[in-house]
Amino acid sequence: MKNIALSIIMILIIVSCRDNKNTSKLIDKATSIQEPNFHYKDILLDMKNANDTIQPKNIKEIFGIWKLDSIAKIGGTMADEQLIQSQIGHQLLISDSLLSLQFLNQNIKIDKPKYSLVKSSYDIRCTSWFYGYKDGRKYVTSLKAHRSYFFEIVNYHELAYYYDGRIYFFKRSL
Repeated sequence: MKNIALSIIMILIIVSCRDNKNTSKLIDKATSIQEPNFHYKDILLDMKNANDTIQPKNIKEIFGIWKLDSIAKIGGTMADEQLIQSQIGHQLLISDSLLSLQFLNQNIKIDKPKYSLVKSSYDIRCTSWFYGYKDGRKYVTSLKAHRSYFFEIVNYHELAYYYDGRIYFFKRSL
């Protein structure tokens, strides 16, 4: 009877070890989904040009094509990581007659947008400045497009867009 009980225990141990090996393979596959060359921007370590915070004087200085250059991870999200990472390279068009951006399976397109510049030093929670990026600024200036789209103006050649635990950084295209 002892031999049978010992055999059953040994079989259970072997089976459980085999299940753990299969589980770890599944976990390895799931974590390897992320692009190997993709790295989130570390906004606290990116101190180069920290004083480069010259703000545009009018909205027309923001007009042009902007390319999504990097993403900072500042919180949790329910969005798919592959979808988030695939945003790199997407373009934002800001002109007098159109604001256009393909973003996270949405086609944001605003004809004849009503722009305004919004300056704030108190309501900054969803900004790169709040998280320490180029904090030499005295306030945050955002380009408000339509009713609900705010693009933080870091400087002449960099915009930031906060969405669901990530900050998406746009660089001006030449």
